Amino acid sequence: MGSVLDLFFSYLWHIVTDGNWKYRVFLSIIVGMLIWAYRRRQPIENRKLSLLALLPSMWISMGLWAGYVDTYHKGDFDIWYPVNYGLFMYLVCAIGLTAYLRGARLFASLFAILNLWFMVYMSIEATEAVRI
Repeated sequence: MGSVLDLFFSYLWHIVTDGNWKYRVFLSIIVGMLIWAYRRRQPIENRKLSLLALLPSMWISMGLWAGYVDTYHKGDFDIWYPVNYGLFMYLVCAIGLTAYLRGARLFASLFAILNLWFMVYMSIEATEAVRI
């Protein structure tokens, strides 16, 4: 299991330290807007905000899946379901959660955009892990 986690953290490190400065500026702007939107949100129950933990868990699961496939099932084409449908399920969950959180829709949408960036990168890494 150590090698799967090593690959996941290497994928994550690759995303965060990408050489292009535009991604870092984009990430900084989104995080700043996220903090601003959190402070402006209407008071709703924290139980509802905890539902947003589903979004990062989806890209973390995709990254762990990519590490698992890259370690144990390199080139096996019977394991495409998370890669094919993961991004679609993420978008469905993000839109549904944004619609459900009435008092914090701006915060939820910014949080979904930030996590969408990580989800796209993890989907690309998972696709590369399955194809090669």
